[in-house]
Amino acid sequence: MTPTNATAIEFSGTIIGYDSANDEAAGGSLEGIARKSGGTVVIVGTNDSLDESDTGLDTADWDIEASAGDLVVTFDGVAGRSIDWRCTFVYTQTP
Repeated sequence: MTPTNATAIEFSGTIIGYDSANDEAAGGSLEGIARKSGGTVVIVGTNDSLDESDTGLDTADWDIEASAGDLVVTFDGVAGRSIDWRCTFVYTQTP
């Protein structure tokens, strides 16, 4: 998501991943705030998170990160696994 310059953003993401070959799941949620000024997004503090997974996907990870002028969701899988990821991203922006 590309926030408007000179704004503050509250965001949350709900993440789920499924490895159908091994019938295992990983997922959770992330919540945080950010601001955009001068064309750059900065996440304020640390995202609050809930992470749960089957044992085989314990090393899978996800995050919402600032990338230049955008907020992006990133996923890190597990070697040798094919994980189908989905994310619902909701935000409130002011002013």
